[in-house]
Amino acid sequence: MALFEYFPNYVWNLSLAIAMENGGKIGEIVDMCQPIRDAAARGEDAGTAEFLREWVRMADKLGELAAWLTRAAGAGPNPAVVFCNGLDSCKEMLWLGGFPEALSKRGVSWLCVDQPGTGEALRLQDLPATHASERWASPWVDWLQEQPDVAADRIGMTGISLGGHFAPRAVAFEPRFASGAARRTNGRMNPDSLNRP
Repeated sequence: MALFEYFPNYVWNLSLAIAMENGGKIGEIVDMCQPIRDAAARGEDAGTAEFLREWVRMADKLGELAAWLTRAAGAGPNPAVVFCNGLDSCKEMLWLGGFPEALSKRGVSWLCVDQPGTGEALRLQDLPATHASERWASPWVDWLQEQPDVAADRIGMTGISLGGHFAPRAVAFEPRFASGAARRTNGRMNPDSLNRP
């Protein structure tokens, strides 16, 4: 399947494709991309900081968000789940995928986060990935426990892809997590894996 190539580099084009696939408005996407198209022509990484500033500037129209919380429907306090992403994704992708909204209707709040090494944490705050996921997961537990509609003793964590490796460690070393799950973790890559349809 072909990738729409508005920019000369893959990462930026992937970001655009994800935005469009998740319902982004074409006018907002054009408004964000037009000022930085010239910067993209300078090379693979040239202009990346400008790209991310424009991306966040557009997101700031929705409010300043370090994480996206989808509150559970109904009277609380309700359980909550910290949801971390994979190597090449971001909290917006988790949220726009619809999973948090679907489960919020079933009484579970979802906090989609950019852990160190991904999304805003890496690109705008210079926080590289660390295997010690409990270091960055514990502050999210602190924050959730302060929310009046969250059941402080019913907080879990899950992660998708690379986040599926981070979540079990965080749950193992942060005793306030009541549950944890690994979703679609990447296993051993071998030639047979790469040739699957």
